[in-house]
Amino acid sequence: MTPLSKKITIAALLMLAVSGLYYFKSMPAKPGVTDRSAQDEQAVSLQSDGQIQIQPDAPFNRKIERSTIRLQAVSLPELTVTGSIIAKRKSAHAASNEQFEFINQQISSLYANWKNGENEIEFLNKQYQKTKELNQAKLNSQRVEVDRLKRLVEIGTEAARDLSLAEANLLQAQLEGQKALFDLQSALNQARNNRADTERQLFQEGIDINLLSHLKVDEVLVAGDVPEASAGKVYPGQKLNTVFYGDSDKTFPGELASISPLLSFQKRSLRIYFTLADTHDLLRPGMFADIQLGTEAKNKILISSEALIHINKKDYVLVLVQPEKWKPVEVSVGDNFDHKSVEILEGLHAGDTLIEQGAILLKPLAIMSIEAGNLNGMRKS
Repeated sequence: MTPLSKKITIAALLMLAVSGLYYFKSMPAKPGVTDRSAQDEQAVSLQSDGQIQIQPDAPFNRKIERSTIRLQAVSLPELTVTGSIIAKRKSAHAASNEQFEFINQQISSLYANWKNGENEIEFLNKQYQKTKELNQAKLNSQRVEVDRLKRLVEIGTEAARDLSLAEANLLQAQLEGQKALFDLQSALNQARNNRADTERQLFQEGIDINLLSHLKVDEVLVAGDVPEASAGKVYPGQKLNTVFYGDSDKTFPGELASISPLLSFQKRSLRIYFTLADTHDLLRPGMFADIQLGTEAKNKILISSEALIHINKKDYVLVLVQPEKWKPVEVSVGDNFDHKSVEILEGLHAGDTLIEQGAILLKPLAIMSIEAGNLNGMRKS
């Protein structure tokens, strides 16, 4: 083929290609076939007031799920801290001086010192009362003798010297009685101070002596550490659940009994104390546990975690504000519940309707709404 023939052939092919392209462009579209992006634009659109409109008959509605918020009574703990069993009462046939099992020898020694101090105080109290009665009896006897001598001196049958000696003996009995009572009172005060010091040491080691004294055979004494920053969230009588590491499937309900008056300087934590029933003898001193505080049933707003849209480190949900119109509302999120739902602290109210499943599909429009500054009508909690 000559060069001229090749050029003619190429030119003819180019003309044929251009003619075919023009023909296909001029052909009308087949009935029922539309552009999907245009269809989606008509189904979901951002209004000028920042609201997201979803057409009621659009196929997009099958991709989302709506729900109406209702208050639910749930038992979400306000705070979870760690703790351990500090003491357990032994069986009834154990020796009285070994009626408790403690977590360590130091607590056992402190309790023994406290018990000895208690016995000493009891003894000194009895001795004080007996000494007081004895002094009073001596004084009464000496006063009778002084009165008798006074009458005999008046009639002249006894010498005045005997009366003076009897009055001196009365004064001496008063002074000796006062000194004896003072010595006993000083010893009693010292014993009480020693006992108070031991009680404070026991508190620091996790022993509430009042709870320990009333501990039943089928109960254990548990102590937990509440961080200083959360100290205001706990109070006596607060409901709680305890889950021990050795058996995480079993929950022991209880009630907070007391709070230590001292804050741990090293741990910067506050000790809490309570007892648990152990009817099946499963618990032992030293066992560690998670203590869930504030488990009383409360009315809370729970929503599916799929309803949350995370934008610029904030959480939003899409709330129905008009028929088929939605708006992103900022919310404050609390704790997770059953790994599927989250607690809403602020931003929503009972009766609100929101998009739960499929909300993430509308995130681009929600971002556009927020960035455009069209949230002036957003409800504030």
